[in-house]
Amino acid sequence: MFLGCGRFRGASEGSTQMVASVFWKRIRHAAETDQKEREKLVTAWVAQLKKGLAAIAIAKSSQQFGREEETK
Repeated sequence: MFLGCGRFRGASEGSTQMVASVFWKRIRHAAETDQKEREKLVTAWVAQLKKGLAAIAIAKSSQQFGREEETK
């Protein structure tokens, strides 16, 4: 039975601390996993953004090259 403040009836002090330790390790692992997933998403988004910007730069460059050819 839960008694509050992280204690269970019949649980020794050592086992209560062990349960709390395991709990926080799991929480920390889950948070790190979430962060890694967010980093993957951001990295993929930045890669797509770079590809788009490169395509725009190439298009602008070819437009400029076309204008230079017209003036010659």
